Amino acid sequence: MFWIGDGQTFRHLSAVLLPDIELVPITLSPHNLASLDPPFRMEEIAALVSAKIRNSGIPGPYLVGGWSLNALVAYETARRLEKDGNKVDLAILLDPPNLGMGPTPPLRKVLHRIRRELFHLSRLRHMTFSEARTYLVGRIDWLKVRMQRRRWAASAPQISGHDQATRSWEETLWLAATTYLASPWDGHICLLQAKHRSADPSWNPSAEWPRLVINLEASVVPGDHATMFEPPNVTELAASIRASIARLISHQL
Repeated sequence: MFWIGDGQTFRHLSAVLLPDIELVPITLSPHNLASLDPPFRMEEIAALVSAKIRNSGIPGPYLVGGWSLNALVAYETARRLEKDGNKVDLAILLDPPNLGMGPTPPLRKVLHRIRRELFHLSRLRHMTFSEARTYLVGRIDWLKVRMQRRRWAASAPQISGHDQATRSWEETLWLAATTYLASPWDGHICLLQAKHRSADPSWNPSAEWPRLVINLEASVVPGDHATMFEPPNVTELAASIRASIARLISHQL
């Protein structure tokens, strides 16, 4: 299965899925990223990723997957592969953000922020001191990410020349996701969402996918956006992926 994104995040998942399912991580090189010009578009990123898959020497039909923003790349890549005449059996999307991350009105931003903080406070109430400390460290790291993304958004209009060559995969992907509006696809989607997730609509996309995908299979796995990949949650996550692939194969027989 071609897996969009860095392999380090998914090392536990990769180990549990072996030997029957191998995750082949795929991202874009600095040279590929430098070929993209702002405003960045998810469709252009997917075109480059699909080309790497086709040129990998691994024959289709393909399985494509991704987590978080990379799940949006996986979806768009699956669409692009089929548009170019390549068969995609299944796209597995793990805890993706909502479809269409375009500009949010100021008042709605405030409401979303309140919902997010109430969600995190409610989780802390049920944790031990050690668990709460680890959780708060994770929250601090996430706030750093949010600050970085704000800097990316502010600097995007000025990106050119040398900045193009030094831009990271995460930066390009984030900027593309902020304006991405997904188009319908008639392929098969397995949507797996974390059990513990914020009430913020931007992280509750389950209502959006049915209007785009007819062959949609959605379910919930234990953990939150990050801990779904950690033991013991990752075992159930891997089981859900295996079950989805097994059902697809049984329908094809």
